[in-house]
Amino acid sequence: MYNLKQRKIGDFISNGMVMFACSDDHKSFNPIAPPEGSKLGERIFFEGHEYSENNVPPLINRKKKLLEKCFPFLVTNEKLECTFKGAKMMTSAGVVKVSDLKNCHIS
Repeated sequence: MYNLKQRKIGDFISNGMVMFACSDDHKSFNPIAPPEGSKLGERIFFEGHEYSENNVPPLINRKKKLLEKCFPFLVTNEKLECTFKGAKMMTSAGVVKVSDLKNCHIS
């Protein structure tokens, strides 16, 4: 995964992103949610791709549109787990999920 560069949104500096699971018709959506016990500001990783503080990912170069290339592979599964190419989105407390919207894209 990559880090996002800080951006000014309105009157404050944003250090993150809000992501939602969305139905194909874009009429239903739900925010993804870290599991209970996750720490505020904790990095999200994908199962099998853990990182250490000594191996911090680089910032995304927005001109390369890398994040946009990842979105087609971010989906929820039958268990409402958020995944990237089948690898579960994780925190140290467990799997990131949505409350409903199985097999939907995340953006």
